Amino acid sequence: MVTKVIAGHLREDMTVQFWNKFLDEQLGYFDGGMEDIMKVLKVSYYHLPPGLQVCFRYCSIFPQDNEFKKEELVQMWIASGLISQTTGEAENARDVAEECLAQLTRKSFFNLKLRNFHFERNECHEYYVMHDLMHDLATWVSSGECARIFDANGSKKVKTTVRHLSVVGINSFPADIIKSFSRFKNLRTIVFEDCHDIQDNTVCSVEEVVRRDLKSPACRESSLIQ
Repeated sequence: MVTKVIAGHLREDMTVQFWNKFLDEQLGYFDGGMEDIMKVLKVSYYHLPPGLQVCFRYCSIFPQDNEFKKEELVQMWIASGLISQTTGEAENARDVAEECLAQLTRKSFFNLKLRNFHFERNECHEYYVMHDLMHDLATWVSSGECARIFDANGSKKVKTTVRHLSVVGINSFPADIIKSFSRFKNLRTIVFEDCHDIQDNTVCSVEEVVRRDLKSPACRESSLIQ
């Protein structure tokens, strides 16, 4: 995977000078350790255009090995304000988002997978996944912007600058902890995981957070809950 990412990075500039510089600065002391691998991956990330960087960071709110469906991921990127969009340009926004996904896939930040689900008709299901190392990278570069919360104590550690949030097992969260999400004034996205049979009091607490946050200019045009 690392080799594929490096290859994608080097294809951006085919000059001898660029390749030699990368070899000397990034691979000169490369011994295959985790620290060196992450260093190389960070270089590839920081060479991405800003629009691709933000879409990549966003995906850190999902678990490792998450299977992304193209249409769902594109819609979430748009709804969360990651894709520039003006009135009447919804179709164009989808095109831009799909191109972002295509570019990230070409650069091996995502891997396109196929799964047969109807052998007789030879029909396949397409989905995208991030390698574990790429997920670790996304988590690192999105610190303070994206977060995943697994329990009530974890919510207290989330920085108030967070914009995109994933909450796992919301039913186990006390109402006062859920209501405290209102302190995230820049919040644009909340994704709930493992929220089957959600309780009424939990729903009420979430609705209260939504009502408060939608009054904020930062959230009026965003999709707060997905």
